[in-house]
Parts: sequence; C-alpha cells; structure tokens
Amino acid sequence: MAARETTSETSRVPLPTRLGFVVGGSQTLDPLPTVTSYLEKSGGVLVSRPHRTKGHAARLRKAGSRLDLLVDSGLWRSIVASPAVTTEADNGLAPLDLDVWAEQIVASTSAHTVLTPSYHVSTADWEALAALLAATAAGTRRELVTLVPTGADMLEAPHLDTFLSHLRDTPPRQFAFIFTDSNRPFATHAKNRIKGMRRVLQQHPGAWIIGVDPLIASDAIACGAGLAVVGVSGAARNPAGPNDKGFCPDSDGFLPGLFLPSLLEHRSPRTYAKWFANSAVDTCDECGRRLDSFQCTDADKLAILRHNLHATHALVDALTARGPATQRAWLDRRRCNALAAHLQMNPIAATVDADRTLRALCELDDPQGRLTTPQGAWL
Repeated sequence: MAARETTSETSRVPLPTRLGFVVGGSQTLDPLPTVTSYLEKSGGVLVSRPHRTKGHAARLRKAGSRLDLLVDSGLWRSIVASPAVTTEADNGLAPLDLDVWAEQIVASTSAHTVLTPSYHVSTADWEALAALLAATAAGTRRELVTLVPTGADMLEAPHLDTFLSHLRDTPPRQFAFIFTDSNRPFATHAKNRIKGMRRVLQQHPGAWIIGVDPLIASDAIACGAGLAVVGVSGAARNPAGPNDKGFCPDSDGFLPGLFLPSLLEHRSPRTYAKWFANSAVDTCDECGRRLDSFQCTDADKLAILRHNLHATHALVDALTARGPATQRAWLDRRRCNALAAHLQMNPIAATVDADRTLRALCELDDPQGRLTTPQGAWL
C-alpha cells in the first residue's frame, strides 16, 4: 500500500521559488501595488484575480521583474460545482476549450501560470470531484494548472481516503489545492486536517497549497509542496467557499494582523502591545520599528503588509536553506521555541492564547504525544 502513496507529476510547472502570496477579495485599501513592488525586487509568485490584474499588466511585463504572476479566477468562492458543470469553461451554451480559455487569460494579464476556472467541490460530492478532474485533464497548455478547491474537512478521516483515491486515479498533472472553511481551515480540527494535507503532499509531491498562513505554508514546503501561497489578508489566509460565512478575524484597532516571527503569530499590533506590556516587544530590523507601534492609518496598514511579506519570506528562506532531510526537524524546533516564547510574557490584564494551528503542529510532531495548554505550556 505504501507504494501507492506517491504519484508522479509529469507536467509540473517550473517555478523559481516555492513561496507565493495571494491578493484577493474586496478591500478598501488595495494591497496589490505594495505586494507587486515587493515581489518585483525580492522574487516570488503573486496570485491574483484576472480583473484585478489587467490594470497592472503593463507594470507586470516590465523588464527585469522577478515576479511570477499566477491568475486565479476566484469563481470557487461563489459557485458550487455539480457533476454537469465543474468549471467556467463548461458554463455556457457552447462550452469553451480550456486551452483557449487559458490563452485568453495569458494574453490579457501577462500571467506565467493560470489556474483552471474550477468551481468549488462540496465535501464528499464524489461525482462532482470526478467530473472536475476529468474536465480539467483535457487542458494541455503548460501554463494551465488544475485547481481543486474544496472544503478543508475533505482532509479528515471520513473523506480523506476517498479523496486521495480520486486524485490517484486521474491522469497525473500539476495540482493546486485550496481548502476552505467558515472559520480558519487549519485551526478547526487542526491536527487531523494537517495530517490530511501531509498525506495529499505525500501522494502528490510538488502539489501547490494556496491560501494559507505562514505556519501551514512552511509545513507544506517542508512536506514537499512545490509552492505554498500565503494570503496577504486574514480572509485570503483563511479562504471561504460558497456556503461558508467567511472568517472574520478580531482586528483589534482595525489593523491587519502582523506576523511576529518570534511567536509565529498573526495578531494586531495592539494585541502585541497588551501581551508585551511588562516586557520588551520585538523590533523589526528591516522595518526599523517596534512591532507594537503601528497606528490605524493607511500608511501603517500598508507598512504592516510589507513587514508580513519580508518576515514570511525570511521564515521560508531559512527553511529552504536547509537540506530536505533536516527541514522538518528544524521547523519543529522553531515552532516549539515560538510556543515556549508565549510563556515568557507577563501581561497586566490581557490573556496570552497561543495560536491553535501552532499548538496543533507542535502536538502533532511531539514524540511523546503530549498536549498543550491555550497559553502554550506542555501538559
């Protein structure tokens, strides 16, 4: 049975990096110029919607840009797949050839890669999943990557084996996965879902995981993902499907979550100010600022996003600088150190509650099988 857990990806799309960022959703403050500017210099993959990308096409074509553009239709957010109609190419009086559709998107956006315009597969709708895999197998363009958007509970025990079986029985190709939930996809039933994601990557090494936070992105890369795409906003890090209400993070002070590498947390700077009330808060060398000093202004909100980009890049660069055989052990130590750092704070009134995904990852890889407290202590 073990031999069947690996499938060759014969049409893998080559990428210069294993980290990307996704910009999507309706936001009053458009982060696309900030993200584009950063990735043009640092290198990386940008995932964006076609209508958001067209206006920036000339800039993205600029000579010398290190940015690789990946276009996602985003239709999975609002349309449920049925066995009869699984992609936008099917949805019309005259079905459109996927290769023709991809050619049009590449021409209008200058994209390097295009995700199939897949609709969302409901959990355990095996007929719709089989139909989606069959329909997308018809695409032959190298830029075209099969997107499988589905509920994160598909990664849990009642559904996982059947999900893997369908993926195994379809023609090998490059897969990209988006796992959705009404809440945080990898914080609810976290250990089971993380184990499920690892099994997907074991069966399909090099697959792409899209719309996650740095914790899941780094774990996916250490487990063999060819690309992990981190959401620039809280909603993009926690994607919702058509029947999900969507994740609405508690944004203290109406500020974006700031990624703090020492804790491996995404929290509002005002939350950090409460947590570090009796201790020194980190200062970012690249930003030149204390990480609790941001105010509710457009300039500071964009500064937080820029910080998150380079802080996430630094985490992944440190991970991939190590050999594949040592990456998971290094990452486990890094996560356990971050969990322990939660116990070093002594806030006056606030309660320090460690990220649920961080706790789940530490528990999952603990050789003694221990559990943790909400504050980050081992039981």
